[in-house]
Amino acid sequence: MAMQMSAACIGCYACVDLCPVTAIVQQGGQLRIDAELCCLCTGYHERQQCAEICPSEGALRTTEGEVLHPPGFLTGIPLLGALDPRRQQEWEEIYRLLMAHSSKGESESSWLAQLLAHSCLGNNHLWQDMGLGSRQQLSELLYGYFRPLAIKNDRDMKWKKFFYKQLCEQEELRICQAPSCTECSDYEPCFGPEH
Repeated sequence: MAMQMSAACIGCYACVDLCPVTAIVQQGGQLRIDAELCCLCTGYHERQQCAEICPSEGALRTTEGEVLHPPGFLTGIPLLGALDPRRQQEWEEIYRLLMAHSSKGESESSWLAQLLAHSCLGNNHLWQDMGLGSRQQLSELLYGYFRPLAIKNDRDMKWKKFFYKQLCEQEELRICQAPSCTECSDYEPCFGPEH
């Protein structure tokens, strides 16, 4: 058994110098773990050092399929809707929308796009389902990572509603509403004059 990287790896290189047998290498612009060299830190440390420092949920798993740091493990924020296969296509559409407007490149933006897509499936304001302190913090992240999309929101539409509106426009649908909104206590202010 050995460790291996998944596509959720953000390429931060934090684990590279910690590996006692230098099993973590770069290949084709991506980090990967050489399964023949990986010893799971046995004989060197009590725990796998790559897993101890990894800041990305789901980036590491064993060759037997055990996911270290599954969604929600590090942040305490469960990736809402992740287990509902009926909403998988919805998640994928939001993820693709975000990544099509990435301003930092795939390796830097993918982790945030995944979290945003999952959080869009939640029942609260998007910034709340992401565990952020305010809508302003969410806006700063979007302008930093998905600027081409964020600047399209020139009427300050609520972000979740804005994403779904973008998806509807792609499909040339005239009437569009984000799911879970009608049950929200802030329905009136959100669906105000900005549309």
